[in-house]
Amino acid sequence: MTLSLTSASASFFGTVVGSLLYGLFFVLAILSAVLHIQHIMRGHQNASRRTIMGSVLRNPMIMAGIMLFLTVTAHWILDIIDTAYGLLESENPKVYFLALIRPRAVTGFAFLLVSLVICDTMIIYRLWIVWNKSTLVVIFPVITLLGMLACGIGDTHQFAITAVGESVFTQEFARWIVADSVFNLLTNVYSTGLIAYRIYTINARMSIVTRVHGGDDLKSVMAILVESSALLSAWIVFHMITYSTKSALEIFVLNTLGTVSGLSFMLINIRVALGWGQTETISGSSTDRPNLVPPRVRMETQVDTHVDMPTKSSTDNHNEYELDEVAKGQI
Repeated sequence: MTLSLTSASASFFGTVVGSLLYGLFFVLAILSAVLHIQHIMRGHQNASRRTIMGSVLRNPMIMAGIMLFLTVTAHWILDIIDTAYGLLESENPKVYFLALIRPRAVTGFAFLLVSLVICDTMIIYRLWIVWNKSTLVVIFPVITLLGMLACGIGDTHQFAITAVGESVFTQEFARWIVADSVFNLLTNVYSTGLIAYRIYTINARMSIVTRVHGGDDLKSVMAILVESSALLSAWIVFHMITYSTKSALEIFVLNTLGTVSGLSFMLINIRVALGWGQTETISGSSTDRPNLVPPRVRMETQVDTHVDMPTKSSTDNHNEYELDEVAKGQI
């Protein structure tokens, strides 16, 4: 006896796994909001509530987290309702789930699209921050993000005008879905590569001077994976493969993609809120302290900070690496 994955079972398992991921997403979303607000309150200890609330509303990571929470939650609820209806009420669940042209699926896909746009926008924002707010670096991902948004709108429109019962694997859908996935993947891979390169080069430079080993190397790898949103990039590749092969797993991927995008963003958000989005730096001349390891200064790269490239000191002949929180007086 062989087991084959049908569209109904793929939708069921996608909903189950998606619900588990949503539970984790929910916890991280609440935790990240609390940590960000606590961080803002520590920086405005004597300020009024109105001032603190204004700072909260101006924080892009908090506002993006709220919007993403709403869209991911809406997509998850619609997915549960649609799966329950398909398994319990439809006459033929296999045909029902292959025919994605149905009201709940169209609405859910729209929320999925918005979730991906928000997540990609914040990944580009992190790229901009990590690269010292360089506009040149983010030109390409902004273009691909706009391309993804245009294809996503075309996709949603195609869903709305297609007759009920038609499969999502038709040529009319393929051109939109494939283009949308390609633009999405380009945005994530480009941002992933540059963020990973930036973090790796800075940490490698610091490791040579401070002789960092073991745990810090592992921390550096985890920082690269989280900041570069490698999880979302891998899931997009998975979606492209399953759709190209017309596998029932494509339904599973769609049911979980929105939550995965939310998880990817919340991992970055938690890292920033905890102050782990940082680069350890060196200051001072080695000739001044020949027998001592230069101190390591923690600099948070949060939403109101920047990363400076190495600059030449005017008082000595050695490099001084300065990274963030200058405005906050932490150095």
